[in-house]
Amino acid sequence: LNKSDIVVVPAISFVESANCALYEGLKIVFCDVNKNTGLLDEEYLENLIKKDLKKKIKAIIPVSISGQVPNMEKIKKISKKNNIKIVLDGCHALGSKFKNSRIGSCKYEDISTFSFHPIKNITTCEGGAIATNNKLIANKIRILRNHGIERMNSFDYKINNLGYNYRLNEIQSALGISQLKKLEKQIIIKKNIARYYDKLINKKYNMHMSIHSRQKDNSSSWHLYQTQIDFKKLSINKKKLMQYLLDNNIETKINYKPIYKFELFKKLYRNINLSNSEYFYERTLSLPMHIDLTKKNINYILETINKYINENK
Repeated sequence: LNKSDIVVVPAISFVESANCALYEGLKIVFCDVNKNTGLLDEEYLENLIKKDLKKKIKAIIPVSISGQVPNMEKIKKISKKNNIKIVLDGCHALGSKFKNSRIGSCKYEDISTFSFHPIKNITTCEGGAIATNNKLIANKIRILRNHGIERMNSFDYKINNLGYNYRLNEIQSALGISQLKKLEKQIIIKKNIARYYDKLINKKYNMHMSIHSRQKDNSSSWHLYQTQIDFKKLSINKKKLMQYLLDNNIETKINYKPIYKFELFKKLYRNINLSNSEYFYERTLSLPMHIDLTKKNINYILETINKYINENK
């Protein structure tokens, strides 16, 4: 891509989804999200492309949240019509499916990316992987990850382009491969945990909380479990609630603050306010989600949240 080209990034994501475009000196346009899922809003995307009269939008980075992905079929139709490439940030979605296709099969996108950070469904301690069905892209990635080296034979090579040292080492790779065998079992456990969260919130705690919306045609691997709380209506300070939970041995997270709210992006992109992204950020709280979580733990988590809200609203 050229320096004047635009990459569309949803405002709700980890900051690296935008940083990767900045590394290359590209321009970013932030796309709003569905206010209940945090996933890229396809209609907002289509309107962005219609406004882009100079046809400078060249790539879209849809992002997986919690284990769900946006409507990739619709995004592909929009992109194909406008000659735009799709790089799916699938870092939350290893083991997930969209319309019965595995995330990473690249049925709808040009490239999928995955993270093997320690909190993901499998880990190599750090690092990740790229999936693509495009042989040219795959070959270029192999060259880039290994100092730009192109093997001519077993003893000689050439270097025509600048490359990097982006290889996973053998120990990390062995760790990741061993965990792949456990992935399906872990996803089943997480689905059962999510169902129990849903059941309790819907039956017992729906006065204060609602379950995170499910995206159509998704089978999630449940990297996160998120709930929505109307903090303003309840007059509850989210950070004070999170500190109270931490004091009671419950760690929660904010996934995610809109990227444009960070100082780095405020300097580069001024006066951005996307209403759905703000809504999602203000109301969403990520609760503990891991395979060792018990029903007793989940009851304690939700009871503790409920207790704080009742005592402080």
